[in-house]
Amino acid sequence: MLLVIFLRLKTFFYQLNLFRNREVINNVHQIRNQYISTRIFLIVFPSIILLVLFYLLLTSTTTISQIASPTDVLFKELHRKYNESLQCPCSNLSIPYRTFLSLKAIYHPICSVDFELIINNLFNSTQSLLNQTNDYRFTGGLQLRLLTLLCSSVDEMIQAHSIDFNSTLFTNLYLLTQIDFEKQINEIINQFIQTITSQFINSLQMIRVYNFGSQV
Repeated sequence: MLLVIFLRLKTFFYQLNLFRNREVINNVHQIRNQYISTRIFLIVFPSIILLVLFYLLLTSTTTISQIASPTDVLFKELHRKYNESLQCPCSNLSIPYRTFLSLKAIYHPICSVDFELIINNLFNSTQSLLNQTNDYRFTGGLQLRLLTLLCSSVDEMIQAHSIDFNSTLFTNLYLLTQIDFEKQINEIINQFIQTITSQFINSLQMIRVYNFGSQV
């Protein structure tokens, strides 16, 4: 019984022609192409259907969930699980740097020394000399005065930039992880240091140019 069914199915599929055209019944070559096209279609079409079904089954469904006022621990856990898709909008988009940053300049100990008395004594000791510029006490006094001026100039420059820095707004649309936040803060501080350093170097170059012009 099973053999008969198998033979009938085999004959059915063997003679199956989905692209039969009555106008070419007597054309053996075209009929043969129709059989070949039928077999190719029966193999390719079900394969495509199966691939689409497998793709739909394997593709994960995206769901959107909203959590009001998540805690820091919950945010870290959600970020660990859904790093690529997690979005946590900030309730306050901009805050001044001074609310979470405090910068303190550390100067060389020599800048904390009061050289005024020493400078006055050096200059007073050379007042009676005919050629003060050749005396080490006079040149030493000038160098100490220049050092004092540089220390005070740097302090004023840092104080002025610190006021602007503290009022600058840190803006971000979404909550940052601690690592990303610290990375941005380090970049901000490094940029602040580079700005002051560049400005101070430019000031020194102007002083050198002025001194050179005075000597000429």
